[in-house]
Amino acid sequence: MVQPQPDGPMQWDMSGEDSAGALRVPPELAGHEVVSRLLCDNQQLREALRRSNQALRLRCEEMEGWQQRTRDEREFLSCRFQEARALVERLAQEKSLAKGHSERAGLLPFFRCVLQLKSDRRPAGASNCKRADGWSADS
Repeated sequence: MVQPQPDGPMQWDMSGEDSAGALRVPPELAGHEVVSRLLCDNQQLREALRRSNQALRLRCEEMEGWQQRTRDEREFLSCRFQEARALVERLAQEKSLAKGHSERAGLLPFFRCVLQLKSDRRPAGASNCKRADGWSADS
């Protein structure tokens, strides 16, 4: 509640009981043009302030919604990134394992064939030894 000194010509009643913050004017000043203009200006300022506050509230709600959507999207993308990273790591590991298996499976017959060629002392083109992947020593 805001009230100037009671001995002044005008008093503010901000208690919200009877006039909701309106200016109560003593009867002897009620007819003055200046007071009427001030009351009108006061009402216009109150209305402008109310509209401004409402617009700010709406803008604030929009910003909060945008922030929440951004957080949700960031969390979703982070989760998808972690899934993709795990998949890439798993595939790299599987590739490495498969490469090791194929090297061991494919090169052993080749090395056996080379050893056999050396022991037989035959020309390299005369061999019909093949690797597991179909590649032959005479290719």
